[in-house]
Amino acid sequence: MLIVDAVLFLFIVLLNAPLFTGLQLHELSGICLVIPFSVHLLLSWKWIVHSTKHLFSQKDLKKRMNYLLNSMLFLLCILELASGLMISQFLVLYIGINTINDWKWRALHNQASVGIILTVSIHIAMNWLRIVSYFKKGIAGKQKKAVIF
Repeated sequence: MLIVDAVLFLFIVLLNAPLFTGLQLHELSGICLVIPFSVHLLLSWKWIVHSTKHLFSQKDLKKRMNYLLNSMLFLLCILELASGLMISQFLVLYIGINTINDWKWRALHNQASVGIILTVSIHIAMNWLRIVSYFKKGIAGKQKKAVIF
């Protein structure tokens, strides 16, 4: 999961620099993001089902907030992808589908992007201790393997 999340994070950073990557690579990266995004959802499926079942019976405010934050992040990512496909200037046109060159769709795409950055930042902050513990477990595991050999 840590590797998938790191890839997702790198994609998000890359996608927020379209002037650096160019529009074609930006669009290609946006489409490719679907793969680690889907893998992340599949790896998190048990948590999603459990949290959904217990959302209203959950007394822990942090867990509720985390669930709502993840739901918002999911919706923002879907909105970002959909609006990106609507305004595509290369990939979607390449397969023969006409797109919309409209400032409203571009504004929606940009606002969803800002929302993703904010939501991911809050998500990382809320889960920082868990992220650090994963790194520590990973490093400890590598050290144990080195001793065994």
